[in-house]
Amino acid sequence: MPPQQGLSRFKHSNDAPSGLEAQQVRQIRDEAQRKLTLIEARLEEELEGHSSIEILERTEAGLQKTLQLCDSILSPIRHLPPEILAHIFLFSLPPVKEAEERVEWYEALDHSPWVLGRVSRRWRAVALNSPALWTSIIIQADGDSEEACCLPMLEAQLERSGKSPLDIIFMCEEDPYLAEEALKKLIQHSARWKPLVITARNISSLPRRIRKKLPLLQTLCVRGYDSEAEEYDGESPPPDYLDHFGVAPRLRSLEVEFPPRFKVPWGQLTRYEASGGWDDHISVLVKLKRLESCKLDMAHEAELSDPFTWGSKTIQLTRLRRLELSCERYNSGDCWSCPAWLRLPALTGLSIQGPMFRGLAPLLQNSNCTLKKLHITGGAPEKDLALPVFESSAHIAELEISLLDRYPAENILPLLTLLSIEPDKPVLLPRLRNLIIVNSQKNQYPIGKMLVSRWNTSTRDSSVARLRSLRFVNGEWAGPLSTVLSALFDKLRSKGVDVRIGWDR
Repeated sequence: MPPQQGLSRFKHSNDAPSGLEAQQVRQIRDEAQRKLTLIEARLEEELEGHSSIEILERTEAGLQKTLQLCDSILSPIRHLPPEILAHIFLFSLPPVKEAEERVEWYEALDHSPWVLGRVSRRWRAVALNSPALWTSIIIQADGDSEEACCLPMLEAQLERSGKSPLDIIFMCEEDPYLAEEALKKLIQHSARWKPLVITARNISSLPRRIRKKLPLLQTLCVRGYDSEAEEYDGESPPPDYLDHFGVAPRLRSLEVEFPPRFKVPWGQLTRYEASGGWDDHISVLVKLKRLESCKLDMAHEAELSDPFTWGSKTIQLTRLRRLELSCERYNSGDCWSCPAWLRLPALTGLSIQGPMFRGLAPLLQNSNCTLKKLHITGGAPEKDLALPVFESSAHIAELEISLLDRYPAENILPLLTLLSIEPDKPVLLPRLRNLIIVNSQKNQYPIGKMLVSRWNTSTRDSSVARLRSLRFVNGEWAGPLSTVLSALFDKLRSKGVDVRIGWDR
């Protein structure tokens, strides 16, 4: 078999050679290698500038290309079973978090899975016969008239995904035509929806016939707020009565940017995330009997006082293990308060902004929970508010502290002093093993002093846990690590502590 005839079929494909073809390719490769060895020997013998040098170098380059092509043809990847290749293809899909970023429909064609079909006939066949590759459907629009061209892409994905569950991201408020046409196609496959990310205005456009046709839906995420839907005209049902998701047997997670204006099976939710005031959150929390994870954000227009006036009544969330509390903004003098009416006996992980510490100690004490992870974000709390929390949470093994310069910066040094271990002073957080420090302080000496005090005490007192891991996030505004702190980190590493330094939270 002549060399060119033997290799040309594989030059622009990923086809695997048969046993006979592989043997012939090896023969071609061996012959090319033999000739290349001779050429290299002659090049060493020829004098520089000799007329034959140029011819030999061109021949050498051609033989090297032949060797590379032979190695490519004989590569084991050409022999991978389609099932293995399809599994590898799955890792080329963009992460879910990146999928929500605005991507033009024509740009998507240059990414997986679309680009896989343009590599070779074999890859195209494997991609087209791998339903899992086509299950992430993203419809986003900003009103560009050409965006309707993505409808054929939607049809292709719905067909190629077969009967597999679908991940839907539908952000299409600016193009009513595209939204209507895309919804018509998606609704026919509502029985395959698994997670659904959709805008508040788009969710108001969903037809009621999808009710009881969502057997696989696990996560519902509603972005934004539909102000138009609030204008009740007396003909269509007001938003509070939208019950499209009232029957969804597998729905466990709900994310909304404002309190929901639609019905869901509250009693089966295990995860809830929303923005609003305490009065908004209360109306939902009383329904969440199986809640395990919760993230609540205080909207900036919400009143700062706690509106709950039930007297001795409380809300029991007996299964809640993780809670995250945050506020969109806070100003000097604002006083956010944790709700004293919550009872969280199973709580083990809490993330809370420093300015929201007021009321936290009573909440933890009344809940009689065993807190093991505490992440303090958005600034340091006041010393008088942090002390009772630390005193009543001796089981904390992981702590994050946020040492930011913005308000209230004056709380930073007292917080580090609390965490330091000194003679004749009660030890706070004796089981602390994992520490995360988000720093913007140029004066890093107090940080090092606190770390040294805890490490030295743990080496001589077995009742104080040794540090296992330290993550130090140093903001650019804080400048480089000080020489002293850098040396301390090196020493901790030598003692077996997992020390990681970064510049991005």
